[in-house]
Amino acid sequence: MQLIKPSKHIKAGIVGLILAMFMGLIMVTTMMGSSSSPDCSGVSSAGDASITDSASKNKNAKTIYDFLRSQGATPKAAAGIMGVWDFESSFNPKISNLSGSGAFGLGQWMDKRKIELQIFAAKKGLKADSLEAQLKFTMHELNTVLPQAKHVLKENDVHKATYDWLMDFEGMSQDSSQWFLEKGAAGQPGRYPRADHWYAKFGANDSDGDSGLPTTDADSDDESDSTVADCQTDNSAVDGTGKVPKDLPYGQNIAANKIPDDVKPFLLPNQLSDARGVSGKGWSHPGDQCVDYSVSRISALWGMPSWTGGNGGDQADRVVEQGGKKETAPHAGDIGSSQGYPPTASGEPGHTWIVEHVFADGSVLLSEQNGPESGAYIHQPQTWSIILMHPYPDGQEWHSANGGEYTPLSGKATFARPKGHMKK
Repeated sequence: MQLIKPSKHIKAGIVGLILAMFMGLIMVTTMMGSSSSPDCSGVSSAGDASITDSASKNKNAKTIYDFLRSQGATPKAAAGIMGVWDFESSFNPKISNLSGSGAFGLGQWMDKRKIELQIFAAKKGLKADSLEAQLKFTMHELNTVLPQAKHVLKENDVHKATYDWLMDFEGMSQDSSQWFLEKGAAGQPGRYPRADHWYAKFGANDSDGDSGLPTTDADSDDESDSTVADCQTDNSAVDGTGKVPKDLPYGQNIAANKIPDDVKPFLLPNQLSDARGVSGKGWSHPGDQCVDYSVSRISALWGMPSWTGGNGGDQADRVVEQGGKKETAPHAGDIGSSQGYPPTASGEPGHTWIVEHVFADGSVLLSEQNGPESGAYIHQPQTWSIILMHPYPDGQEWHSANGGEYTPLSGKATFARPKGHMKK
């Protein structure tokens, strides 16, 4: 068979195609970031060698700056936060990370936080990919699960605000390879120069005093959004923070009087007394069952009157009946209930427990009665224990030591949060 020699036009086309493919690969590589953060980070910026300001980007930038100022941010703090978000999303609330992490929006929310953003937006009647929803959700997070990041709003150094926002809000303290403070992976301007850019554009001529904008909380209409910091023993015990202590194994009951010292900071205040010698408040619902513990505990934490009625699987509903709110995921101070594993008839006693803390990796610390180290198992009234569970839900890992009654897979686990605020 005779081979046909390709013409120079075909050669040029092949070369052009290869070049286009190569350039496309470079662009994708530039835009793809990696994210080892458990929460939200993931670089999506496609920044050039210089910081480009399109009309739409400038419009979003001004909206973001004005919003942050309206929430009490100093000009330098607002610029610092914008430096982080510019690098991650170019202020595009619709952007998604190209590496497959699913990171999304201004702050590249992912996993649980992305789901929470979507839920929040739906409740507000907003689209999750809108600038308004994501800015309001930012304040929602600062006022609930991330109060440790709220101090950034008051900072008066642009680079410190950038760095602290990256650490405390974006959750990047464990992955310095993703910080990109000066330059990005492809040599594009990093977070610091972008923050400087926006300070020069908006902040340099802006007074550090009153912004002249409303200072109402962007999330003030959400009654259930109490600040988690109000109910913790110290700053390390804020939901979504802290490493699981080395002395805290998964799935093992630990008696109240044997709790390791490095675990105690993650327990909520107003802990109940224990028959084995732990001091604390008396029980409003005396006995040696899970209901006795959870009702007494939730009453002490939230200042609620004690109540009677129902089995362990009914107690979350009892809290909702008193004005509380059902939740789809555990948060510190919640009461939890399940009807049994596998799902059983409504007559099943079920189980109830209290959520003490949710760690940075999503692991959940519970306290309860009716475990091997508490309650009826050792026939001592007014005793309690703790147990560490894997992130919720996580398949079979949420089978409790008292017979496996947490049941997240079957959808039978229910969390409820009382109305009001927890006591310190």
